[in-house]
Amino acid sequence: ALVAGTIPLTDFPVLVALQSQALVLKDRGGAVENGNDFLFADEQGNRLDADIQNYDAVTGKLTAWVRMPALSNVSNTVFYMYFGKPGVSQPPSSGTTWRAGYLGVWHLEEALEAGSGTPVKDSSANGYHAEPQNMVTAAGVVGKGVGFGVETPSSLRIPGAGLKAPPGLRFTISAWIRPKITNWQQRVFSAYDAVGKRGYELSVGNTTAITVNMSAGLNGSASTAQTISTLTKNQWSHVAGTLDENGFRVMINGQPVPLTVTGNSTPQFVPSGLDSYAGRIPNRDIYTYYGDLDELRVSSPKSNDWLLTEYNNQSSPTNFISVGQVEMLSAE
Repeated sequence: ALVAGTIPLTDFPVLVALQSQALVLKDRGGAVENGNDFLFADEQGNRLDADIQNYDAVTGKLTAWVRMPALSNVSNTVFYMYFGKPGVSQPPSSGTTWRAGYLGVWHLEEALEAGSGTPVKDSSANGYHAEPQNMVTAAGVVGKGVGFGVETPSSLRIPGAGLKAPPGLRFTISAWIRPKITNWQQRVFSAYDAVGKRGYELSVGNTTAITVNMSAGLNGSASTAQTISTLTKNQWSHVAGTLDENGFRVMINGQPVPLTVTGNSTPQFVPSGLDSYAGRIPNRDIYTYYGDLDELRVSSPKSNDWLLTEYNNQSSPTNFISVGQVEMLSAE
C-alpha cells in the first residue's frame, strides 16, 4: 500500500533500517561474523544488490539500501537478509544498487568536523566523491547528515563531468533539507554558472518565506520555477525538483506542488565547465545554504510515484517494511 502508482517500480532501492541483538557481532553475543557478511536475496534465492550505509557492531543497528528489480504496488514484496555464516564477505557497498539512472548519491554519513577534508562518498557507480569545505556532522533523517554553517560558509565541492550535462538534459535533484534562515536564495545543489546562466540547480528561500526553486538555462537565457507552497524553518522536508519533457515539477514530502514558471519550461543548456556544489554556486562563495542536508541525489527524471514511494520509505522505514522472525539455517 505504500508503493505508489499502478505498475511495479523497477530497480527501486529500498531503505532497510533494522536494530536487533541478533545483528551484534558474535563475540558480543550476536550472530554477525564481521559486518561484511550481510547478503540479501529475493524469495527465489536470487541475490540482490545492496549498499550498506552504516552498521554498528555494538548496538546491532543496520542501515542499508537494497535494490528491488520489481517493487510491487499490488502485493507485499518479500525478501531475505542472511548473516552470520563464517567465511562469507561482500563489499559493504555496491554501486549497482543505484543503477536506475542515478548520477550521484550522497548519504552524507561521514563523521566530519569543521575544516575536515574527509571525502564524502558518492554511493553510485560513478564515484563522484565530494570534498567538504567547513562542514560538520549533523543528525540526519537517514542516519547522519551534514550541517552548513551560518557563521562560516560551508559547501560540498563535487567534481564530475557527468553531473554537468545529465543524459537528455533532463534530471531530478532530491534531498532532505532543514533550512535555518529565510532571507535569501540558498543553493542546495548547483551545476550552474550564475554569471553565464548555464547549467541547472535547486535552491530554497526568498525574502519572506522558504520556497523551493529550480533554474536551468543556456548562455544567458535562464528558465526558472518557484513553488507557491513554502517550507517550515528548522524542520526537515523532502524536496525533489525535476525537469523532464513536460517541464518543471517540484514535490515536497511526496506531494506535487504548484509552480510559477518563467522562461521556456523545457530549456536546453550546456555544462558550465565548473565543478558542481552543494551549498553554494560553483563560481563564487555566494548564495550559500544555511541548514542541514541529508540524502542528496541527482538522477534521471523520476516519476511522482517513484518520489512518493521514496518519501514513504525514508520518512518511516519501520512502517514501510515489516520484519519477520530470525530463522536459524544450517551452515551448508
